[in-house]
Amino acid sequence: MAPEINLIDPDTYQRDGIPHDQLAWMRAHAPVYWHANGGRDGWPGFWAVTRHQDVAFISRHPEIYSSARRLTIFTEAPEQAIQVQRLMMLNMDPPQHTRQRSFVNRGFTPRMIGRLEQRITRLCRDLIEEVARRETADFVTDIAAPLPLQVICELVELFFLLLTVAGNETTRNAASGGMLALLRHRQQWQRLMADPSLIPAAAEEIVRWVSPVNLFRRTAVRDTELGGQRIAEGDKVVVFYSSANRDEEVFNAPQEFDIGRDPNPHVGYGGGGPHFCLGRHLAALELQVLLRVLAERLPDIALDGEVSRLRSNFINGIKHMPVRLHSAAQRTVA
Repeated sequence: MAPEINLIDPDTYQRDGIPHDQLAWMRAHAPVYWHANGGRDGWPGFWAVTRHQDVAFISRHPEIYSSARRLTIFTEAPEQAIQVQRLMMLNMDPPQHTRQRSFVNRGFTPRMIGRLEQRITRLCRDLIEEVARRETADFVTDIAAPLPLQVICELVELFFLLLTVAGNETTRNAASGGMLALLRHRQQWQRLMADPSLIPAAAEEIVRWVSPVNLFRRTAVRDTELGGQRIAEGDKVVVFYSSANRDEEVFNAPQEFDIGRDPNPHVGYGGGGPHFCLGRHLAALELQVLLRVLAERLPDIALDGEVSRLRSNFINGIKHMPVRLHSAAQRTVA
């Protein structure tokens, strides 16, 4: 029996997180699904794209599915606002996007990001040492949020807005959502501490599992077909990365959180193409350093209360996550 499909109610995301039951049904029965409810009066319905291969295809074909025509955000905006938003690289199509991205590409290569590792490690250790003096903390506001902001301060010169949104929000929510997954799957946390060589793979699995950016919009620039569905010029097409990252045809046991997953062709940084995440190497490095320092300094970290989620269908985020930093034995010794 088909579940009730509503992929845009922010209250659902705040209460339950990403509606994986709906997305799983759609992948199996209607991978390119006409979602007639646009979410608000005057907003158009849209094609919800849920399979990995289709998300990747749309990402790699901006000549068919435009980021600039009606922007990449799900919400509808007036034309004046659209003109302003098109100044952001996120809302450009090639060749303009290609020219703009070429200005900053060299600063985000693995080699250049690798040079930041010592500085990020220092920032992370200082942050954790400060927090570790207490018994409890909010993992989001005390750890996951400050770390990427402090790294951004090191990189703040070109493209401040891009760094603030792409370099902060995604890393922050991957870190907090990933730590929640590790604390709820305690055997994976123990596995990580027993074998630190798993940290790079764990960082990738966190991005797959969390999918910090749930969706992005494209607009069809001509009549086309996808997944057996006819899509008309001007149609709103929305790719769900959170669904593609649980695609049973691509991932073995996708509903399992496995820090040793290999291969892991997730689309948490985008599905390829011109908008593949510019800061993916920086985000991966930040996550790896954070995991390493947490495992070394706070091995007994545990949840210490209710987790509250962000009310958003765009960002899969956590607002607050209370944690206890030390075990009872450690507190007794101290």
